[in-house]
Amino acid sequence: QDHKPVRQQDAVVGHAVRAMYLFCAVADLVARTGDKDLERAMDLVWEDAVNRKMYITAGVGPSAHNEGFTVPYDLPNDTAYAETCAAIGFALWGQRLLALKGDASYGDIVERALYNGALSGISLSGDRFFYVNPLESHGNHERTPWFSCACCPPNILRVLASIGGHFYGESEDALWVNLYGQSRASAQVGNTPVTVRQATRYPWEGDVTLTLEPGAPTTFSLRLRKPGWCETLTCAVNGEPLEAEAGEDGYVDIRRLWSPGDRVTLSLSMPVRKMVAHPAVEATRGRVALT
Repeated sequence: QDHKPVRQQDAVVGHAVRAMYLFCAVADLVARTGDKDLERAMDLVWEDAVNRKMYITAGVGPSAHNEGFTVPYDLPNDTAYAETCAAIGFALWGQRLLALKGDASYGDIVERALYNGALSGISLSGDRFFYVNPLESHGNHERTPWFSCACCPPNILRVLASIGGHFYGESEDALWVNLYGQSRASAQVGNTPVTVRQATRYPWEGDVTLTLEPGAPTTFSLRLRKPGWCETLTCAVNGEPLEAEAGEDGYVDIRRLWSPGDRVTLSLSMPVRKMVAHPAVEATRGRVALT
């Protein structure tokens, strides 16, 4: 990543994990300083990573040779490196951009990376791990208890332990719901403490119930992320249907006087979709992925 100053970069290159963490730091700097040159470079690198160098799982870094990036659309399935730590770094970078810009498209990448690119790195039993995550195997790729370079196991455990910090956001006049899953959180909206409880079987089902407990009746916006894959949704407050439309930022904005015990029900359509890659991705020509 030191081939040129960060402010002059326009593509993601080099070692995938180091690139992700470098731009996590850039995002932190932009948030604190408002440096427009850094932000412009970061946005170009993000666009390159998402649109030209990312697997459908949000895995990044196809090459074992440099544990990182090569050229646009070089995304082989059977030799994909797609290190677990790189997907984690991608999610952490996306989380920072989501907080910085308030655009749901970043939440889409965070969700994709957490549920696919990172979570594949640990077994259901929690004691076996993938360092690399190819999208195709001939039966010779299995999770193992440990690695001589043991970055991935503790990294994914750290992420699982901190996953609650990704679900919600708070601002002066809004409570943001960025990810869906059974959870409970305490937030501060302006001067008002708000507890939110989320009940759902997501991602197996698209029905979500949110119960709000503000410290006192307070007017603020509840902003619900509409996932990029979701074509239609319905929403109701205390059983009364709303005309819920996501704005250009991908969020449904419900602004009202909230009282303790108010309940919001959200139903996200979740049809199975057929996905095809960009035609320049040679490894997936003539193939379809189901999501």
